[in-house]
Parts: sequence; C-alpha cells; structure tokens
Amino acid sequence: MARSKRRKSRGSKSRKPRQPRRRPSPAIPPGVRFATTPAIGTDGRVPKAAQPKPTESMFMHLAVLTEEEEPESEEELEALISRYMVPGRKPTFPPPTRSWHQGQELAYQGWEQRSKRKRAESARQALEVSPDAVDGYLLLAHDAPSWEEATGFCTQAVAAAERLLGPDFLTEYKDDFWGVALTRPYMRARFALGYCLWRQEKRAGAVTHFRDLIALNPNDNQGARYVLVAALLELGEEREAQQVMSRYSRDILCHWAYNRALLEFLRRGDQRRARRRLEQAFEKNPLVPVFLLSRERIRSYELDMVRAGEKGEAIEYQHLYGDAWAMTEGALVWFERQFKA
Repeated sequence: MARSKRRKSRGSKSRKPRQPRRRPSPAIPPGVRFATTPAIGTDGRVPKAAQPKPTESMFMHLAVLTEEEEPESEEELEALISRYMVPGRKPTFPPPTRSWHQGQELAYQGWEQRSKRKRAESARQALEVSPDAVDGYLLLAHDAPSWEEATGFCTQAVAAAERLLGPDFLTEYKDDFWGVALTRPYMRARFALGYCLWRQEKRAGAVTHFRDLIALNPNDNQGARYVLVAALLELGEEREAQQVMSRYSRDILCHWAYNRALLEFLRRGDQRRARRRLEQAFEKNPLVPVFLLSRERIRSYELDMVRAGEKGEAIEYQHLYGDAWAMTEGALVWFERQFKA
C-alpha cells in the first residue's frame, strides 16, 4: 500500500458602517461559474479568488447608498438604483463620503494598475485615507517580496475587514454572507491569508480559513474547496478531503477525478480500481499529465480562464495538487506508467 511522506518546504479613525435594518438590498449576481474562473491564477501572491471582481466597486456603492437612503420597498430600491445606473451607460455614483469607502475606492483602482509601483502608490494613498481600506493591504500583499511579508499584510486586511463589519457580523449576515457587498473584502482577505499559509506549508492554519469560508458561503463562489482539498491531501486527511469532494460532487472540473485516483492509489496501491479512476480522469482532461509530470510550476498568471478539458484547467490542477501527488510515495511513478500505457 502506498504511504504519504512529507516533502521539504517550497519556497484618523474611519466611520464604520451601521448594522443595517432588514430592508431591501441591491441584488448581487451570483459568482462566475467555477468552470471559467481560476481560483489561484495570479501574477503575484494574492490569488484571483481573493482579488475583487470589476463589479464589486459598483455593488459597494449601492450598498452604502442603500444604507444611507434607507428605501422601504422594492419600488424605492429600484428607483434608487435607476438613478445611478442607466442601461447602456457606465454607472455614475456620487463620491464616497466615508473615509473607509474613499480608501477602498482608491484600492479598487489599484487593482487595475499593471505595474508594482502604481499598485503600491494606490495602496499607500488608500491607507492614508483610511486604515480600514482592506484592499490597500491586499495590494501590498500581492507584490510583497516574500510569503512571510504577504502573510502580514493579509492579516492586517482581515483585521481591517472585521473592524468595518463590527463585532456581530458573523450573526448579522449569516443568512446570506456572500450576497452582502460589505462582506466581500472580508471573504477575499480570508482567502488570501489562507493561501499564503498554504504556500508556506502552514497547512493546518490554511485549512481553518478555507473551512470557515465554506461554512460562511456553502455555495463556495470563491472556490475555497479546491485549496482546502489540496491542504487536506497534503496533511494526510484523506477522509475529510473525500467528504469535501462529495459535498461538491457536481463540480465539472477535472480536479476531483484526478484526486479520487490519487486517493485510490494511496489506499490500495496499483490496483484495478485505481487504474480505472485514473483512466476516467485522463478522459476528462488528457493535458493534466503533461503539466503534472513536468516537475515544474507553469506560471499561473497565464490563467485567464479555466474551462473543463482545456489547458488552463490542467495548469491549475498542477498548481493545486502537484505537491499532494509528489508527497505520496510512488504516486507519480505510477501515474507516469499508467499515462504511457
């Protein structure tokens, strides 16, 4: 029976938003389907799943305006939205009046910059306006020279997000955590921090963050389950990894198929069932072996889209689960033999 073994390591105070009464809130569309959104593709230390979507700024504006103007009916809410959003035109909103919102807007703009220098300048401006500008810290983490420094900035980002949401936010927003614009920076900061810990092989800490993200948002719009399963496999927590994959059994990416083959090999070695699992995985995406057997990390920022059966999916699989395969004694040798066969 194959057994796991460890590898060496890889390398002025802002006004807070009031707790909203139960009133109509602007609808936030569900996240992009997992089949087309990379979870970890990035050109820095903050993965794509922890970076704001282009629409997040717009929904943050609407959330603040809704809180300030307090529409009491769906009709009033629709009137508020139509005041600032005209079909066929770019939305126009009044300048933010709260310091944390002003800083956050500057940080959102920083994610649009293509150079480290400009992103750093946006982060500095954002945090000068408000120490509660969550994405100011995430911008600094993105371009940090080391994973340790990135972890420090992500920790500050989580703390800033918690200050903004208030002490009772886990209860206040529990029924629709991902659907509230104000919680998005918090969710992204937690993802970024968990990812940093995972990349430093601090897997137990990473698992805590990704478990919590899934508990807060069972639909898992961010794809936290992918990194959670990677960390669990590396820790040898095969049972929980299997439970997570079973919970999201309708996931259409190839990740679960290859992981189930790994688990079968781990439990029983080179047996018929393990070989059959691997054959099924090859059928879902035959490009995974090309990258998994290369023994090199392909630059993940090449990932703009991840579609089932295509190159991007194979690259992301290698980044997520390459170490889990390498840590299982004999697994890659078996994988290569089956692929050639």
